Amino acid sequence: MNKKYFFLLILTVFMCGTVAFGQKSIVILHTNDTHSRIEPIPESDRIAGNKGGVVRRMNYIEQVRKENKNVLLFDAGDFLQGTPYFNLFKGEVETEAMNMMRYDAVTLGNHEFDYGLEALEKVVRRAKFPIISSNYDFSGTPLNNLIKPYLIFKKDGVKIGVIAINIQPKGLIASGNYDGMKFLQPERVANELALKLKTT
Repeated sequence: MNKKYFFLLILTVFMCGTVAFGQKSIVILHTNDTHSRIEPIPESDRIAGNKGGVVRRMNYIEQVRKENKNVLLFDAGDFLQGTPYFNLFKGEVETEAMNMMRYDAVTLGNHEFDYGLEALEKVVRRAKFPIISSNYDFSGTPLNNLIKPYLIFKKDGVKIGVIAINIQPKGLIASGNYDGMKFLQPERVANELALKLKTT
């Protein structure tokens, strides 16, 4: 297995499900690749007809929060692009929906860069949730100081560190859409932050 995908897999597995700490439990909800799916998938779709959509997602999240006091909600990226909502409104609709769902942290997929860093800056500034990337360095770009390298949450006395290891952009994101952004070696960054979070 390619090492860069191995690290992504570790994070995905970590962020799904319920984590127990003695008598305490924390529910971690995770979404990814929602691709501007504001409305449900058309009923005519043979595989996933009438599934998805932000209203259904919002209702599910609220139900989980009613049943559990310690809930964290994350998104692993590609929440933009895929329907005309993104083409027409450049992320405004998706971001406002996620604001209403009160995401705790979100990271970036390759499609967040589809209109370049200046357009992405507007999305990030509109977001009321933190956006993290541990191994993209945005110094000297419109996103400088807007993206966090990690976050620490406290739930019922339990400290939870969250990092986001992002993919190699070369060949996946149009080169002109991430000018000035530096890709940092994933394993090194993950190991350094894991040590830092353990001692923070």
